[in-house]
Amino acid sequence: MINKIFVFITFLIISFISMPVSAKDRKGKKALLNKIYTYSAGLREQLPDSIESNNYTKLSIDFVRKNFAIYSIPHVFQLIRSGEREHFLEIYSHATYFKNNEQKPNRNEFLKTKSHRNVYVSTIRKRREAFEVVTDYLIPDIYRTTMIDDQLLSPFAKGNRRYYIYHNVKMNDSLTHVQFKPKVKHTMLGKGHAIVESSTGRIVSYEISSEYDMMSYTLNVVMNDDNVKSLFPKICDFNSKISYLGNIIKIDAKVFYDQPVTFPDSITNVNSRKMMAPLRPEPLNDEEQQIMVRSAEKLRKKYNMPDSISVDSVLEIGGYAGKKRTGFQHFIWDVIGDNLLSNIKGKFGPEDRGSYRIGPLLNPGYFGYSDSKGLIYKLKIKAGFYINENSEISLNAKYAYAFKLHRAYITLPVYYTFNKKRNGYIKFEARTGNRIANSTLLDEVKKEHNRDSINFDKMDLDYFKNNSYRLLLNYDINEKFGFQAGAVYYYRCAEDMEGFKQLGKPYRFNAFAPLFQLQYRPRGYLGPFLIFDYERGLNNILGAHTEYGRWEFDAYHTFGLNRMRFWFVRGGLGFYTHRGKNVYFLDYENFRKNDVPEGWDDDWSGEFELLDGNWYNAADYYLRAHATYESPLLLLSWIPIAGQVLERERIYVSILGMRRMSPYVECGYGFTNRVFSMGMFTAFSNKGYDGFGFKFGFELFDKWR
Repeated sequence: MINKIFVFITFLIISFISMPVSAKDRKGKKALLNKIYTYSAGLREQLPDSIESNNYTKLSIDFVRKNFAIYSIPHVFQLIRSGEREHFLEIYSHATYFKNNEQKPNRNEFLKTKSHRNVYVSTIRKRREAFEVVTDYLIPDIYRTTMIDDQLLSPFAKGNRRYYIYHNVKMNDSLTHVQFKPKVKHTMLGKGHAIVESSTGRIVSYEISSEYDMMSYTLNVVMNDDNVKSLFPKICDFNSKISYLGNIIKIDAKVFYDQPVTFPDSITNVNSRKMMAPLRPEPLNDEEQQIMVRSAEKLRKKYNMPDSISVDSVLEIGGYAGKKRTGFQHFIWDVIGDNLLSNIKGKFGPEDRGSYRIGPLLNPGYFGYSDSKGLIYKLKIKAGFYINENSEISLNAKYAYAFKLHRAYITLPVYYTFNKKRNGYIKFEARTGNRIANSTLLDEVKKEHNRDSINFDKMDLDYFKNNSYRLLLNYDINEKFGFQAGAVYYYRCAEDMEGFKQLGKPYRFNAFAPLFQLQYRPRGYLGPFLIFDYERGLNNILGAHTEYGRWEFDAYHTFGLNRMRFWFVRGGLGFYTHRGKNVYFLDYENFRKNDVPEGWDDDWSGEFELLDGNWYNAADYYLRAHATYESPLLLLSWIPIAGQVLERERIYVSILGMRRMSPYVECGYGFTNRVFSMGMFTAFSNKGYDGFGFKFGFELFDKWR
């Protein structure tokens, strides 16, 4: 009994002594974090419009294990075809970091980068680009909400404190060691430690580890100590491993900022190891030197170079030596390999002012799925020609093929920008492959032939090809007001032309319409955006015989919250003020079926996912509203296993009012991870429950393309 009393009293004494220490510890953690927030906020206000820096970067790549699946990783084909397992490259460049004054959500004070490469040496054949996605990790901003582009919620951004657990250990009178770990495992959170200056809150150095988009990585960063530049790294050491379907790739990179040598702009992309040698802030380690030696020896043997040629000289000329591939070998390696598995890109025209880019033709990220169209293949083609600082010509074409419908969709917009400052451009756009349906026309045909013995069920008279061609002028008067003016031509032809010919009915319904759009931005380009459209169909122009008048109003805005959370709201209405005799197709600009669903970041909000396409073309008026909420940690992310693979989640709500369908409500939930994105939706109408469906899209290596 006495022993129990003694133990109880001892427990009370220890608890009493430890309570104030615990409270003091918590107070100390909070005080130090507040110093970090205050330190960064004070210096952010002093940021100049731009910061200049000379940077030395070295990067090594090791294909530890590989199989055939490795060819589906963007940009690795040219590295694999060389036969080398390891590669090493060095870059010396001049970078300008521009202060971002657009104040985009979760982009506060993010520095846009413009880089000029002075010297570039590499063991990669023809010094091709390799794993460009790594560059996003080499400019981390520990004080920003997302410290790496739009990923990794920083443990030292004030709004992210709720996601982390901190533990402080005082090292000496001036420095404190801060350990941090996430409360739940998630791809947007990391664990590690930092050394902080106790009196000011300045972060001296830090290490953080996380995993994102098939890549696990660790960042070791030494921060600058020079006033405003102390917000940014001085040395950044990046170590990563990609594990993908049995393939293992290790990528290590290190960047030294604020190097002393500045080259003139005329020194561009020079392949000179002799020039690079004195620029290195630290000697190459044994492993890096061995990669260069092994690569040089293979080239020396392959092209029969004498031993008197140095390793550096062999590497400089080796990537371009040998005869050009011909015949079947050229077809396999250069044509199929480059076009199917690598980016197709190049430059043309005087002074290389023109450029084009096509993604790998066999890219998992180009596939998607929807209930109505089944498997969908998508491809984007970009091209441009630089005229001067204020004008250019650009193309941003999209191609898609729906396997279930055996139908191709093409969108071909060409822009001539004549005034970038005022967003002044002329646009020609062609859209083909879309379909439009109209039951009114079929009802009229049936009524006229109600006494005839015609089996309309065997005739496909509902659907028409709906191709359109637009010519528009866009110009912003100022930040608040802009306008568009132009014309659109619709070519609508029945898919079953023979059926209409047998019935003696027209099978083409073309339309020509001048249009005008007024854009109003109350807060400038920050949003919200209010758009008013008017379109007037005219007869007897280019074979058109469809007369109508149509008004539409559209408004949308994205509310950026902290911690990578967003509210996206959109609303609008449309109606016809005039309809002529042959107006069978009610084709709105803002209220239409999206024939080619895009990926997560493109248009997975602001539309109806389950609404039958025929309703879009039967509405003489509509009124709609959409709301979407996005967060990296919303519902499933808090489940430990799910949180390790999920990246972002969304909740959708959409409401529609129109004749014979009021109200129509859709609710949905969606998420995206490193491999795919998925949305699940359910609908309700004035008749009750109206169905369930989902959307699916590949996001594999989406950030790498």
